[in-house]
Amino acid sequence: MKPKFIRILLLLSVVIVVSAYFVIKQFFQTPTEKLTEYDYAVTFFSTHTKGKMNVQNKIVFIDETEKQRAYKSKGFNVPRLMQDADQFYGFSSRPGKNIVFKTSKGFSQYSIKVPSGDASKLAVRQVTKGKNGHIYGFSVEDGLDGIHRGYILYKNEKGEDVLTPKINVAITGMLETDSKIFYTGYELVSDKYELLYVNEATNEITLISEDSDFRELLLVNGKVMTVGNPHTSRLEKENIKEKKVSLKSVNPSTLEVKEFNIDSERILTAYVFQDRLRVITKEGKMLEFTSELELVVEKEVSSSEFTKLFTTNGVVVQEVQTSADKVVVLTTPKDASTTEMGTLLEFDADTLAFKKKIVIPVSGDEEWKNDYANFIIIEKR
Repeated sequence: MKPKFIRILLLLSVVIVVSAYFVIKQFFQTPTEKLTEYDYAVTFFSTHTKGKMNVQNKIVFIDETEKQRAYKSKGFNVPRLMQDADQFYGFSSRPGKNIVFKTSKGFSQYSIKVPSGDASKLAVRQVTKGKNGHIYGFSVEDGLDGIHRGYILYKNEKGEDVLTPKINVAITGMLETDSKIFYTGYELVSDKYELLYVNEATNEITLISEDSDFRELLLVNGKVMTVGNPHTSRLEKENIKEKKVSLKSVNPSTLEVKEFNIDSERILTAYVFQDRLRVITKEGKMLEFTSELELVVEKEVSSSEFTKLFTTNGVVVQEVQTSADKVVVLTTPKDASTTEMGTLLEFDADTLAFKKKIVIPVSGDEEWKNDYANFIIIEKR
């Protein structure tokens, strides 16, 4: 073969390779959309398909026009999501398998540096944004002795990671205010629910109260407020005392506790509305309290679409989230479905009037059975 012909072939090969490189580069560098352009991020987890073990996890970003962007996160099992600026974090039920979305191209694994070998073996059960960074609540039931154990990881004023002493509860709620981390949890041995706090200055844990099944832990007009459903310990007889719904208001500075009992079977949900606590009872009452537990509004809402959701056959209410102007409920089919993974229903935060329904469909011809689902309302950037 003549040298000139060989040179021509080599030149053509270089041109083809370079052209292919720029085409591929342009394809993969197509500008990505911002995930903050969506209105909701929803996570769905399923362990079975058509009666057979098939562990799946899908995270779906969706807007009010029902435009959606879905990601499969099999192997991560994410029950909890959190937004921090333009990034979205997913916290796994499997230790060390947390994820973060930095762009809409997809997610990457997210590592939490834990200054303890024991704590690093536990999954994140609760997470909240603190003044110095993320605050993580780790907990698990120890299979050897049936005792819950956990830790809270936070940053101090110097930006140093601080791990609390071991906590013998399953953490169910957590918030930070006045340099204290307040949290609720279930203590298995005594079969009690507890409200405690961590003093960030000393890293000491103090018990505030133990009684009802804490449904909500909220910060209302500067006060730490809990809403607890009646709970009878397995260690006591049900007729020892009458059980009622319990509301508590804690002054985070003085730790003074005020309590108010509601004659109701249980609370469906509770949320903050205009610096007041809104409570919806199973009997269909909307009760509104100040942060000092003064009852200022009592309204009948039993006929509302919102209240009916909690008693609708074939539907499971998975989560309720609120913003300044709306209350949003995530429901999922009770049984396996080939059409719907879940539905987001929007209600007016003031009147609870129905506003909008957003259906999140099943992809293609697959079947989906939810074990759990959760969501967040996305803050626009």
